[in-house]
Amino acid sequence: METNFGTSLRCVVSLVLCKLLIVLKQTLYAALGVLTRRASPEGYQLLRVISSYLQLDSWIGLDVHTESTVDAIEAELLVFDAELKV
Repeated sequence: METNFGTSLRCVVSLVLCKLLIVLKQTLYAALGVLTRRASPEGYQLLRVISSYLQLDSWIGLDVHTESTVDAIEAELLVFDAELKV
C-alpha cells in the first residue's frame, strides 16, 4: 500500500523533472548563439546531442504512436547515437 507521502514525493519529483526539461530547452536556444562550431567545438557538439535528445523526447512523449512516428523515433535514435559517438 502506498502512503500519501510516497504519492506526494513522486508528484514533486515529476514536477521538478518537468521544470528541468523546460530549463534545458531554454538553455539550448540561448546557447545556440554562443557555442558555435568555431568558438567551442565541444560545446557545439554537446548542443547537438541535447537537441537530438529533446527531439527524441518529444516524439516518445506523444500519447499515440503511428507507423510514421515510430519511424521518426527510429531515425532520430540513429542521429542521437551518431552524435554521442562523435
